[in-house]
Amino acid sequence: MSIHQLAPVHWQMGQTLLPEHLLAQENAIAGEARLRHLTNGLPSYGISKLCWDSHLLSKGNLKIDVLRLFTRHQHQLVDFPGNADIVSLPLEFNANSRAEVFYCVLQDSSQPSDAIATPHQSALKKRLFKIIISLKPNLTEELSGFTDNHKVIEHGKLAEFVQDQHQCWRLSERFIPPLTQVGFTEFLKAPLNQLNVLLTRYLEEVHQLYQQQQLPEIRRFEIKHCVNNLSQSLQYLANHLGKEKTKGEVNFHPYFLYEQLQTLNRNLSLLESDWAVPLIQNYRHDDLHDTFKIIFRNIIAHLKLRNRNNRSFELQLKDGCYQTALPTTLSLRDNLYLIVNNDRLEKLLDSHLPCISSYSRMPTLFQYALNGVALRPVKHHSSTHYFGDNAQCYELIKGEELTHIVNDRSIAFLAQPEFEDFTFYLFHQPEMPAGVTHATAE
Repeated sequence: MSIHQLAPVHWQMGQTLLPEHLLAQENAIAGEARLRHLTNGLPSYGISKLCWDSHLLSKGNLKIDVLRLFTRHQHQLVDFPGNADIVSLPLEFNANSRAEVFYCVLQDSSQPSDAIATPHQSALKKRLFKIIISLKPNLTEELSGFTDNHKVIEHGKLAEFVQDQHQCWRLSERFIPPLTQVGFTEFLKAPLNQLNVLLTRYLEEVHQLYQQQQLPEIRRFEIKHCVNNLSQSLQYLANHLGKEKTKGEVNFHPYFLYEQLQTLNRNLSLLESDWAVPLIQNYRHDDLHDTFKIIFRNIIAHLKLRNRNNRSFELQLKDGCYQTALPTTLSLRDNLYLIVNNDRLEKLLDSHLPCISSYSRMPTLFQYALNGVALRPVKHHSSTHYFGDNAQCYELIKGEELTHIVNDRSIAFLAQPEFEDFTFYLFHQPEMPAGVTHATAE
């Protein structure tokens, strides 16, 4: 094989035209186009467009209608139904509540052969990629025969699907493959829609709040500056998602979305007078789920619990415990609530509720199998308004364990497998709010 694969073919009058000449010219043109595309500096491999039959999916059958991707190594465009065929049958999910779907792209490796001249353009033989969609990462015996005259040029995980509480299948938010565009797939659509709604409401509330307050002119200018930046983020989301009945027409690389979300998070922190140095996190194209999960959680935490008289603290998983430090002004007269954020998931069962105490008390609770602070389910107007009806709210009852929490200025509980899909917040209120009524325990 020549090392000069990008060099164009040298043509001469009267030379014999062979298929190899056309293939070499094709490879040179395609290779130059790939290198030009790579000079933009962004990862250029991954899923660009993915559509399926949503009705069949809800019943547990996956039928791909459109799939467009760029391969990792050669950055070749694979487009179904443009230059590729899906040769596997539609998938049927089994009884498990979670299904992982994989894809494999094969390229024809046969040598050029003599062709029969035909005057019909529609009868020209095309070289198509073959795509296999499977529930297993490796090719099954039924499909392994394709490797006789094809070579595998790309394989990976396409998506995860889960069953909701109504036994309907939907896309899981726990996995996102590498993407080259945001908007042509279902990935990231749900959190972006949620963010769009919350940010719109947040801007309205901030405008009403500060319009009624007599603030120093310099502080008012700072707030207006931050609100202006937040409006820019809202405009960015509108370009992606659309506005009212108008569909969004801008579909950027996920890196640009990530940078916009980082800017939004910093502006929200400044608006809340939080001068803490933000955690620097690099964009990771091969781990988009974790990359966006952290930034989405930080932003939504700002937007959902923004009352100036209240403070919320997300319990971070560290050293086998969900934990967070508490303010030094905390006292036993304050009201503390555990909020279990479970968007689109079943509720956390009462039997699975965590055993909560201060961080220093964790070894004692584990050794003596203590119950921790008592939790009482309540209906809280703030948690319902900001987190939705599925959010669970529990009041921390005063007692010995709560005293340890206040004195130690920390709260923690041991991690369990049941907590993996949930986010936990401690909601701190200096006084008993009027909108809290005790719920009847089931």
